[in-house]
Amino acid sequence: MRADAARNLEAVLTTGARILAADPGASIASIAGEAGVDRRTVYRRFASREELLAA
Repeated sequence: MRADAARNLEAVLTTGARILAADPGASIASIAGEAGVDRRTVYRRFASREELLAA
């Protein structure tokens, strides 16, 4: 995995965990925005909010 891809994944995972803990109905777009990535980046790795939460 490229270094930037690894950083993006880490940002999505940590941001997703924090946001989903506070609001389980949070959108992928809001998680992506907070993580500093495009929502397509999130969907490339996780097909749904549930998959992101499981990760």
